[in-house]
Amino acid sequence: MLKPEEDDLVEIEHVLNIELVAALPEGHPLADRDAISMKDLADERLILFSRNFHPRSYDYVVACCREAGFKPKVVQRKEPQLYSGATTYRMVASGIGVGIVARPVLSGYRQYDVIFKPLRDPAPALALVAAWRRGHSSPNLQAFLEGVRELSSIGGQASNGLTPNGDFAAGI
Repeated sequence: MLKPEEDDLVEIEHVLNIELVAALPEGHPLADRDAISMKDLADERLILFSRNFHPRSYDYVVACCREAGFKPKVVQRKEPQLYSGATTYRMVASGIGVGIVARPVLSGYRQYDVIFKPLRDPAPALALVAAWRRGHSSPNLQAFLEGVRELSSIGGQASNGLTPNGDFAAGI
């Protein structure tokens, strides 16, 4: 899960960071760059997940934009059902705006004429955590945590998802 607010009743263990990247339509002026500075998005319309979907994550992305010196021009604000990878990629491909999305890591994504580029200055990432009731230590929980730890260590050694030309592979 994405890192929740601190809570005395919940134990939290960091699993990994999910890098956020820019999703650009093919042919976009920024698409030829190896990476994109957040400040280069200042004049772009941004497609973000709704604040209702995950307020802390939305606020974090907006704070990254402000740290880069601009107030984001967010395309949508009230549509919590809007956020899905496929919907976002279609919106990007049709020229509605530039998406700020989690780096695609799942195979099977269909090509949407979208190019993914790393973001820098700052390089935003969301914390993924395991969370459970404080003081709970069942064998099932311990087995689950061992599996999560093993998978997160494998994920840390995996390819960064870049193609030889520096683009993120859409199918990764």
